[in-house]
Amino acid sequence: MTRSRVVAATFGAAAHQYERHATAQAHAAQRLMARIQAHAWPNSMKILEIGCGTGVLSRALLRRFPECRLLCTDLSDRMVQQARCNGSEWHQVSFAVMDGEQLAVTRGWDLIVSSLTWQWFVTPLETFARVGRLLNPDGRLMVVTLGDQNFHEWRQLHTRAGLSHGMPDYPSMAAWRALLTPPACVEEEFLSQDHPSPLAFLQHLRTLGANQPRAGYPPLAAGTLRRLLRTAPHGITTSYHLIFLDARAPFFSHDSGRVSLQTSAGDEHAGQVHFYPKLAMRP
Repeated sequence: MTRSRVVAATFGAAAHQYERHATAQAHAAQRLMARIQAHAWPNSMKILEIGCGTGVLSRALLRRFPECRLLCTDLSDRMVQQARCNGSEWHQVSFAVMDGEQLAVTRGWDLIVSSLTWQWFVTPLETFARVGRLLNPDGRLMVVTLGDQNFHEWRQLHTRAGLSHGMPDYPSMAAWRALLTPPACVEEEFLSQDHPSPLAFLQHLRTLGANQPRAGYPPLAAGTLRRLLRTAPHGITTSYHLIFLDARAPFFSHDSGRVSLQTSAGDEHAGQVHFYPKLAMRP
C-alpha cells in the first residue's frame, strides 16, 4: 500500500469523530475562507475542492456561494461519506474519491481550493503548479498547507533528548516563495494549542487520523518514548505552521520552466475514481 493510501485509511478511521477534535483544522479553513471572500467572484462558479475531509470548508463555500457547482474530492472514501452525512445545506454538489496528486478532472475551474491536505502530497510543489493548469483563464488556486516549522516544539523536545523525530518534512516558506513569485501570494500564520502532556498531544493527533510519521521513520522503542514523554511533565504547547498560497491562472501559463506541468486527467488513475451522485438541497 502506498503512503498516500495509508494516510487516507488513517484519516478514514477517524472520520466519525474528526470534527469534534479538529479545532485547528476548522480555524485554518476559516482563515482560508476569509482570503477567498476578499476576492471578487462570479455569481455562478465552478469550484473544485481537493481533500474535502468531512466537509468543514465545503459547507463554508456553499454558504458563501449558494449558486456554485462544487466538486468535493478526497482520497478517503470514508471521509467523503462523512462529508455527505454532515451536510445540511448541500446544493449542486458532487463528490468523488480521488487522489489530489492524480486528478481525473478536466480544465475549467473558477476556484480550486484545499485546506490542510497539500502537506500530505509526495510532490507538493510540483502538484501545485500542475493543478493550476486546470483553472479557467481568470481562476484562482488557493491553498492552506503546513510549513516546515509545524510542531517545532515537538521536534525540539526530541532534539534536546538526542532523538530523531517522526514529523514529516514539509516545504518551507522559502521553497514556496521560490515557486510562487509575485503576483502570486505566499503568507504564513502560527496557531498554538496547549496540551496537558506530550501523551495528550499524541493522542490528539490519533483522534484526527493525523498520526502518520514521515516515510521510513522507525518508531521509538516503548521505553525510549516513555522517557521522552517525561521530559515535559507540565504539558506542551504545539504550533501549527499555516502557509497560505494564492495564485491566479495567468501565473501558471508562464511557469513551464519551473516544473513538469503535465495534467493527470485521463491517466491510469482515472479508473480508480469513484463519483457519488449529487445531493439536492434539503428542506
